[in-house]
Amino acid sequence: YTPIERAKYVAYILAIITAGTLLGPPVGGFFADGPGWRWCFFINIPIGVIALATIWTTLPNTRQGGRISDIDFTGAAVLTPATVAGLLAAGWAYEAYGWGSAITVGLLVAAGVLLVGFVVIEIRHPNAIIPMELFRNRMYVLTGVIAILSSAVLFSVPIYLPTFIQTSLGASAQMSGLLIMPQAIALVAMSFIAGRVVERTGRFKQLVVVGCGLSGLAAFLLQTMGVGDPLWQVALYMVIFGMGSGLVTPLINVIVQACVRQEDTGVATSSQMYFRQIAGVIGVALFGVLLTTTYSSSFTENIEEEVQAAMPVAVFEELRDDATLSIDAERIEEVRTTFLQAGGTEALFEQALGAQQEAAAAANQRLFLISAIGGLVLVVLALAFTEIPLRGRTSTPREAEDEQPATASASR
Repeated sequence: YTPIERAKYVAYILAIITAGTLLGPPVGGFFADGPGWRWCFFINIPIGVIALATIWTTLPNTRQGGRISDIDFTGAAVLTPATVAGLLAAGWAYEAYGWGSAITVGLLVAAGVLLVGFVVIEIRHPNAIIPMELFRNRMYVLTGVIAILSSAVLFSVPIYLPTFIQTSLGASAQMSGLLIMPQAIALVAMSFIAGRVVERTGRFKQLVVVGCGLSGLAAFLLQTMGVGDPLWQVALYMVIFGMGSGLVTPLINVIVQACVRQEDTGVATSSQMYFRQIAGVIGVALFGVLLTTTYSSSFTENIEEEVQAAMPVAVFEELRDDATLSIDAERIEEVRTTFLQAGGTEALFEQALGAQQEAAAAANQRLFLISAIGGLVLVVLALAFTEIPLRGRTSTPREAEDEQPATASASR
């Protein structure tokens, strides 16, 4: 497809993917409230079998005429453990060991050393997995920075929002899933609109700027919400967030493909997806640390001295260290029983739960505020885009090479 046509078809693909997003949260909430959370995993077995059978029977087996010896196996062998080490460091630092532990630091050092080795290999290899000359392309780098920042900062909002809805607004798991659905609907609609606009005008810069601004605005509006606020506000703000995401997500891929030579389109697109996935995992881990530390300090500040004095140390620590305790019916009843057996009253325990709600809201408000600031930064970066004329026809490799210098000079 030509670059202009790609915007439309990327929007179609994104719509199909988002259809799963539409069904996922309410179905997951149904499983969590009903037969059990393990069914969130079991349901993927028949879906995976159907997907595998479809791919096996319909995907064409094409060959490009290359040789196996041309593949950059050395680069892949170095990049894989570097990625695994970095992801383990981010995950374990958040869930178990902390960022200052020897295990986390060791994994980060190992990831850094391996990445340096990977860069050296890629510079020398004639068929590199990620050709280093791509980073000389200003638009490729700028698009990558926007993709990384949006994945790490902005799109952590829908990851942690369901917890906020349940802990601070008092909704069920199924209701929190339903409240996320408007975002997916708006995302699909705006993806189609963005694809059509680019197809007709060949322009994308203003759409990306508006999309980043809408996502940042939605995050800012979310940070104004607190305990007891109406649920319809969440749905409204997520519509705005989905509109912004629908403008940015498909166009990032189109811009990447338009700013490189045609023979580099595949590696440019896949490398950007790789960067976004890594940034997303690390961003979620960092925001998890932010939420945990902010919640713990806020709970300690909000709880009344009378309540804390009547509370066993173990109960206080459990409430202080786990913001999601109140939405686990079985665990919260165990904690309630322990508190009452220690001489506390039902009224005091409800005050403790109220302090937990307020602390969880404060933690999520800080996350949303940082995401809003991230949206503002993304707007500034998007304004630095050069409006590359999207080719209305498929270029041959030679024509793409001829267009590349013009693109590079225009980007300067």
